[in-house]
Amino acid sequence: MKDEQLLALAMEFPANAYEVDDSRGFKLTGIGGYWIIERLNEVFGPCGEGWLYTVGVPDIRENEVVLCVTLRFRSGDNWSEPITAYGSSGIVKPNRVGDAIKAAMTDGLKKAASMLGIATDIYKGIGPPAASGKSTTKTAPQPAPKPSDFVADKALFEASGATVFPGGKHEAEPVSSVYEADKQYLEWFVGKDAPAHEGWHQAWDATSYYLQYKALAT
Repeated sequence: MKDEQLLALAMEFPANAYEVDDSRGFKLTGIGGYWIIERLNEVFGPCGEGWLYTVGVPDIRENEVVLCVTLRFRSGDNWSEPITAYGSSGIVKPNRVGDAIKAAMTDGLKKAASMLGIATDIYKGIGPPAASGKSTTKTAPQPAPKPSDFVADKALFEASGATVFPGGKHEAEPVSSVYEADKQYLEWFVGKDAPAHEGWHQAWDATSYYLQYKALAT
């Protein structure tokens, strides 16, 4: 998978994408299924061409439906390995089993998509806490300092160089090592808007500072 796809998958959703999920008898923060489908379409292409999913036989229990969902995406000329997750939904009324099956399918698809980095904040418990009544406002990513505002700090430079990338072709590599081996990648990375995803945003900040410090030192 390309780095730009990883970044796009992990991008934060707008506030209106999140919703209160009380289907389990208590409130959680959830996200609408169509937002997940739209993100998959944006990154991989239309369903059936760039990605697809299959479902298993529904396990219909007394008050619940459990369903296995398998997600795959196209990578070049090949399809990815299957990503499998189980979705579930309560049966509200005996004559609404069909609705429970559809809800379980959507639940499974969202969980499978989260393994690609989509909407992982809600599973970590750090997404907009719509269910708790707390503020859903997040701090907007701050731009890198402009050259005129730049203050050279050796300790910050070393800390920036030690920051590792959370994914992509340089996953788990520190900024300083990538600078030596693939400076062009760093320049491409900071040329993009600051990502909303926490790990990528931290790497973006560190890379921006590291490159500016290096430019002043040469």
